Amino acid sequence: MKAAAPSIVIPILSSLRLTQPAIAMLANNLYLPVLAQSIIAIQCLVFATNFAINHTAQSALSLLPIFTATIITLALMQLYSNHRSHKHGCLLNSQMKSQAVLSTACIIYSSTILCQNSLMIGLAFLLGSLFVILFTSFFAACSDVWYAIGSRQFRMVSLDAAGMIFYFFVPATVLYLRFVEKYGVIVGDAFDRIVANSLSWMNLEMIDGVFLGGQGNVPVLVFIISATTAIGVPFLNSLCPIGGYLFAKAYIHGQPNTRKVALIVNFSDLGYSQNDTAKAESVMKSLEETNSYLNVVVTLDDLESSSTTVKNLEKKGHNIVLLASSALTSGRMNSMTLFKGDVANNTLKKAFDEFNNILGRRADWVLSKSSYDRHPLILQKAHELGMKFTYWSTLVQTKGAKLSNEELNRVLNDVKDKNGGSIIYITLGKYKNEGISVWDPVLSIVQALEGYTVEPLSQVVKDDKLMAL
Repeated sequence: MKAAAPSIVIPILSSLRLTQPAIAMLANNLYLPVLAQSIIAIQCLVFATNFAINHTAQSALSLLPIFTATIITLALMQLYSNHRSHKHGCLLNSQMKSQAVLSTACIIYSSTILCQNSLMIGLAFLLGSLFVILFTSFFAACSDVWYAIGSRQFRMVSLDAAGMIFYFFVPATVLYLRFVEKYGVIVGDAFDRIVANSLSWMNLEMIDGVFLGGQGNVPVLVFIISATTAIGVPFLNSLCPIGGYLFAKAYIHGQPNTRKVALIVNFSDLGYSQNDTAKAESVMKSLEETNSYLNVVVTLDDLESSSTTVKNLEKKGHNIVLLASSALTSGRMNSMTLFKGDVANNTLKKAFDEFNNILGRRADWVLSKSSYDRHPLILQKAHELGMKFTYWSTLVQTKGAKLSNEELNRVLNDVKDKNGGSIIYITLGKYKNEGISVWDPVLSIVQALEGYTVEPLSQVVKDDKLMAL
C-alpha cells in the first residue's frame, strides 16, 4: 500500500488547471529523453564499474544481460525518436503529458520503496517491465520503419519482428549463458587478477560497495531499470498507439505517395457557436472551389444542440467524425469515471445511436485525442460498433487566429516527406475560448498544399484488400 500510495496524486494534480501546464512543460525533455537517457547511461557505467571492483567478475558476468538490455532499450528509444516518420505527430495532449510526468516520478519512487522492502520481488517486477518496454519499442520501431498502415499491418510487422527476435536474439542469449557456464570461472579469475593488478599499480585499495552495500541504501540498479521503464511508457504512448492497435482498428496515417491529405478540425473550433457564419461561408466557398473536404469532429452535445449545422456540413461533402470522449466533454463523466468502463461504453453507444438518428448513417470514424479515448474498453466498444479510430500524423495547435510561417512549413514538410497519406489535426488549444476560429489556419493549409487534395478520411486511409488465393 505504501508503494502504491504516490500514484494517487496523478489524477489530482494532472487535472488541476494551475498545476497541469507547469507539469506538462517538463514533458518536452522527457519524451525526447536525451538528457534522461544520458543520466541513466552514466549511472549504468558507474554502477558497472563499482560492481566490477567490489565483486567477482563471475558475478558481474551474471548481471551483464541486464545492463545490455537496458542500454539496448535506451539506444532503441533514442534511434526511434530521432528517425521516426512523423516529426510533429506527438499523440499526447497537455493533460496526458502532465499525467505521464507524474507517473514517471511515482513509478521511480514506488519502485525504490518496494525494493527496499523486498529486493528480489522488486527486481523481478522491474525486469519484467523492462523487457516489455524493450520488445514493444522494437515492435514500434520496426512498424515505423516499414510504415505500417493501421492495426492489421502493425500486428503483421510485430509478428515478423518477434520472429527476428526468436531466430537471432534467443540463440545469442543461449550461447552467452552457455559461455558463462563453461568459461565463467576462468574468465572471472583472469579479470579479477587484472583489476587487482591495476588497483595496486594505481596505489588504490578495494573499497566497500557504495551502491549495493549498506542497509537502507537503494541500489542504483533499481533506479536504472525503473527510470528506463518510467520513461519508456509515456515515450511509446506519445509516438505509437499500442492500445489502439491491439484493441481496435487504429490509424495514425494513410497510404503514402497518393497525394491525398486528411484535415481534421473540431466542430467547436469552427466558430458556429459565436455566430461567425459569414467567415464560415466564405471559407466554405473557397474549399468548394478547390474540391477540399474537411473531417469535422463532433461531440454528443454538438449533435444535440447543432444538428442542423452538422447536417449542412455533411451535405456539402465534409466528413463527420465522432469524438470518443463525448461523454467527458458533455459533462456526463469526470476524471474518476475513467475506471468505470461500462459507463463510458454506454455513453459512447448513446453518441453512436444519436449520430445514426441525426445523420441517417452509422458513424465510421472516431477521433482519439485524450487518455479517456484510449481506455481499452472504449477502444473495444468502438470496434464492436464497427468504427475505426483515427489519431494524427501532424498536430497543429495554433497560437492565434493565423498560422505562423514556422507552423505552416512544419505541416508542408510532413506532407511532402511521405507525398500524401498525412492526417493533420488542427486545434485551437488554449485559445478555444478567446472568440477565434480555425477557419484562417485551415484555408492557409489548403492553399499551401498545391498539388495535393484534401479529402475525407475514408479516401486517405484505406484497408488493404485481403489476398484471395
